[in-house]
Amino acid sequence: MTSQLLALLLSLIAVILPLRYGCSDIIGGHPVPPHSRPYMAAIQTKNSTVCGGALVGDQWVLTAAHCTLKKEEFRVVLGAHRASIHEKEQQIFKVMNIFSHPQFNTSSRTNDIMLLKLDRVANLNKYVQPLRLPEYVQDIKHGTECTLAGWGVTSSGKPSECLQETTLKIVDRKICEKQYIKKKVKITNNMLCARGKKKFRRSDACKVRSSYKDEGMCF
Repeated sequence: MTSQLLALLLSLIAVILPLRYGCSDIIGGHPVPPHSRPYMAAIQTKNSTVCGGALVGDQWVLTAAHCTLKKEEFRVVLGAHRASIHEKEQQIFKVMNIFSHPQFNTSSRTNDIMLLKLDRVANLNKYVQPLRLPEYVQDIKHGTECTLAGWGVTSSGKPSECLQETTLKIVDRKICEKQYIKKKVKITNNMLCARGKKKFRRSDACKVRSSYKDEGMCF
């Protein structure tokens, strides 16, 4: 559980390529069993999912700080499998408060993490459950596999009707940084690089292989 959640936390502040806002792709993925990830949160505007998140408390959702939000324009959907349509298992919330990391840097994307306080406490059941936080900090070793889950455009180029997942491998930070010397991207210790498990198969959150993952959460 510790390594799973730290992969989640670090994926929110990770960088492989500069952010493409609105990135909503799960490339090389497949549908998950309905409601098998009860902590997943869909952050929506006008019924369109623009960011992914994870429920980490009965009134708190963890997401990325680069997901620019105006609380009056967004809603959070919990318990969703097909986030774009109404399901009886879903719980829909307004956002009461937004707490971005105070040291989030929009240029370097360091500390790219944010908490959303929902307008009420979630009704916890088998469809809606928080992801447990670790008791101590532990880095994720390169080569570790994690599962990326989210809603969005798939490799077919069409929007996903249901929650998708794909498997990524953590990449050594030094190796990752060498790939982007010309772009002058600095990979810090609070960032995480990941790529598709299979070298010649594109598996990622975005077609441009951005690990900012507006639409995905890495576990």
